[in-house]
Order: sequence, then structure tokens, then C-alpha cells
Amino acid sequence: MAYVFCHLWYVGHSRKGWKIFISCLFAVLLSGYLAGFFFHQQMNDTLLHFLLSAYGIWYVAVIYFTLFLFVIDAVWIVHRFFPIYPIWWRKHYRNIKIGLSGLIAGIVSFFLCYGYYSFLHPKVKHQTIHIHKKAGQIDTLRIAFAADIHTGYVVNREHLKKFIDLINAQSCDMILLGGDMIDYDMHILNVQQMDAEFRRLKAPRGVYAILGNHEHRFNTAKRKEWLEKCGIIVLQDSVAMPEMAFYLIGRDDKHNKQRKSLDYLLAGLDKNKPLILADHQPFNVGEALMHGIDFMMSGHTHNGQIWPNNIWTNRFFDGFGEGYKRKGNTQFYTSSGLGVSGPPFRVFTDSEIVIFEIVFAP
Repeated sequence: MAYVFCHLWYVGHSRKGWKIFISCLFAVLLSGYLAGFFFHQQMNDTLLHFLLSAYGIWYVAVIYFTLFLFVIDAVWIVHRFFPIYPIWWRKHYRNIKIGLSGLIAGIVSFFLCYGYYSFLHPKVKHQTIHIHKKAGQIDTLRIAFAADIHTGYVVNREHLKKFIDLINAQSCDMILLGGDMIDYDMHILNVQQMDAEFRRLKAPRGVYAILGNHEHRFNTAKRKEWLEKCGIIVLQDSVAMPEMAFYLIGRDDKHNKQRKSLDYLLAGLDKNKPLILADHQPFNVGEALMHGIDFMMSGHTHNGQIWPNNIWTNRFFDGFGEGYKRKGNTQFYTSSGLGVSGPPFRVFTDSEIVIFEIVFAP
């Protein structure tokens, strides 16, 4: 933030009014951030929502301003040793500097508008999964998978209603929520009565959920109970067997250091039946492979949420940061998530619901 502030200060050169404006802007942003950080529990919901929205915009804007300014500074350093600016550039440097600042501001504004639009318009993606096992009388199974909704101050009831409508519109056999349904504070969920929206989720073979790292941040038991009161079957280190046809294994999030091992969860299961695993974070890929899991679903990564984070997200998760992968006889899918964590932007990543068309055939 200070890096961007110094550049904005310099743009005004000797213009006193501009420097006063930038100084006031910096002071307001800094004081607002500190007030929100230390006194958020004492703030009313409207003020807190405003601060979260304002700083979400500022946070993303600073990232892109920093990237552009870093490139400009790097070119300027090269020019100091190896002059590369043409003479006309040096003669009109002040005007070019102002014009370049306006261009950067325009590009950053475009990124913000595009990112907000992407968040508000989630995509419905389809992925076919072939499992070479018999699942009772079920030949195909359609699962709507939605991870990382992050309901709270940013993803409010209006957004949630739109998401629930989109999930229900897919008319799937089963719905699975892949963790991080709740962002941080339960207070705003109760004030906006978001439970009414979750209760609208309907699927003939059930609505299930696993817990994510955000459910473990405050009072995990209370959050699990809240979800169950919404009619959602929460699989926390437990196994469901719909219609006695296949196993749906829900692991607790790895944030819980005492969670049960996959070996423990699979003990006594008939491995001739399909083994479908839901684990919020896409780690433990080798463990799933070793235990003969047929298909594993994850979320958590948001695929970085905003560019350029998505460039290194996949590397951080050893190639399993987003999308479909296959390793041996085990198939994996990591969703980039439906909601957002922090700023309400999706820059070159997708808000998504994934429809899995699972085909069972021995």
C-alpha cells in the first residue's frame, strides 16, 4: 500500500492539492482498516459490510497497481544504465507520466469490473466420471458439487439465493457442498436468515456436506449443528451409503489434526462397490490412490481467485489445484469454488458449480 501511495504522491509532482488529497486518502484508508481490525465486533452490520466491501476493492486494486508499477520501475532502472527511452519521451515525460497513470487506472478498473461480474455470474461445468464398478441398480448418478460458498458479510443472502436457485435448477440426483459454506461470523447468517435459503436445497438422493477449514475457525460443533438444522447431512469423518449402492466418504478438514485416517474410514467397507471421497483440501492425493478411492472431490483453492494467484496455485497443490486429474485408477476434481473469500472478485478464475455425471459400469 505504501509503495502505491508513494507513486501516487509522485504523479502530482509539485501540485499541492493533489498531495493533500492523496495524504487524506491514505489516512482514511489506514484508519478505517485499523478501526475495522480492532473494533469489528462493536460495529453494526451496515458499517462492517461497507468497510469489507471498500477494502476488498482497495486490496485487489493495490495488487494490480503494484504489479504495473513494479514493471514501470524495472524499466526505469534499466533505462538508468542503458538509456532506452526515445528523446520525445523524455521531453514530454510529465504528460506521459500522467497519461500512463490514467491508463493503468483504467486497466485496473476493468479488472475490478470484470472480476465482480465473474463472481456474480457463476458457471455450470460438467464432468463425466467413469467408475468401473457396479452400484446396485444405479447406472448413472448426477451430483451437483458446490464448494467454498463462504456465506457471510460479502456473500450475503441475495447472492446465496441466486446460488441455491442455480444449484436446484440442475435437477441433480444428489447435492454435495464441499466445505467452507460459512465464512467467519455466524451472526450475519442469523440476522439475514440464510438458513431459509439452505433449506431450499432439494435432491432425491440427499443433500450432503463436508466441513472446510472455515468451519473450524470458530465453534465447529455449532456450525455443524446449524447446517444440520438446514436439512443437510454433514459427513464429518463418516460414511454414507445411499441405497446401499455406493459409498460416499466425507473426511473432516485437515485443519482438524485429530481427524480420522482414511484407512480407519475405509475399514470394513466392501471395496467392490464404488468409493467416492469428499475431502475439502486437495492434499493426501497419494493416500486416496493407495486406498483405491475411485473418485475424490475437493475445493478450497479457489484456483487463486484473482490473477496472478492462479498461476502458482496449481503448483502449490502439486498439480491438483484446479479441474480434473487422473492418477492410476483414481480420478480427482478440484473445484475453484462458488463463492469468494475476502474481496468479491474473480479475475480470470471462475465461480462454478460442477455437475458430475458418474457412470457406473463393471
